[in-house]
Amino acid sequence: MERVYWAEQSGQRYLVVRYNGADGRQMLEILDEALRVMRDETGTFPLLTDVTDATMTTAWLSAIKTASRDVMGPRVTRCAVLGVSGVKSAMLRGFNTVGGGLRALPFPDEDRALRYLLAW
Repeated sequence: MERVYWAEQSGQRYLVVRYNGADGRQMLEILDEALRVMRDETGTFPLLTDVTDATMTTAWLSAIKTASRDVMGPRVTRCAVLGVSGVKSAMLRGFNTVGGGLRALPFPDEDRALRYLLAW
């Protein structure tokens, strides 16, 4: 399964990062790959992230906070997150509060997330 890739809909390009089902080690590997792709991009772009059934560790939360401030904040125009419920909702609120860069919004399904991301 490809975890980090560019997709296009209605002529608009966006980055997809799929953490779904990943364990703590995989989460960090996926984040590293996503950051490489983001740093290679010269412009700004929307981001769709899926954390369904992913294991969020303190190491990943720390890394994503730094990434939000240093890499994602300056490049990502909008961020939609799938798979956020329960404890992950609290984590996302905390991320948005102290992340220092990117604000991410939760969505119940990919269709709604894409409508938000691509509504320009």
